[in-house]
Amino acid sequence: MSLSYLTAEKVNKSIKDAILAETSAVRRDWWCESIIFFDDRKAEGKLSGDTKLMLLGYGTAKGKYVEVDPEDDAFMASRDASYIVEQLAKWSKVHGISWLVEETDMGLGGTIADGRVDAGVEQVLHAFATMFDDQPASGIKADRRAESILKKYADRNA
Repeated sequence: MSLSYLTAEKVNKSIKDAILAETSAVRRDWWCESIIFFDDRKAEGKLSGDTKLMLLGYGTAKGKYVEVDPEDDAFMASRDASYIVEQLAKWSKVHGISWLVEETDMGLGGTIADGRVDAGVEQVLHAFATMFDDQPASGIKADRRAESILKKYADRNA
């Protein structure tokens, strides 16, 4: 599962450069993939990106395959999806741009405009948050849970 994001309109170079610079400066222990922007010929002039959110499993440096607990995977996917949506909303407000956000596997999506997340994007976040349990992916308790999960699967980035 992944989260796709595309600006609704063409973005001028200074805004694109500012967002790309801020994206590359983020220091975060991403669960699976970071915010990634790429050139899309079909979306010329727009910012287009996609982040894989669920790990499912991975190979270690020692050649061992590790299956990720589905509840841990969904929780961490929800955590990263929430962070990405917060970033998109911030850039929407700061730069006056709108985003189209989509999770294609679930067929869900919506928009972010003027820094506000619409019901469709909220539905995407809710779907991730309630995939296996109903625990929020933010707050002190959630931060502790995320730290524990990141330690449990620390060899995923080795």
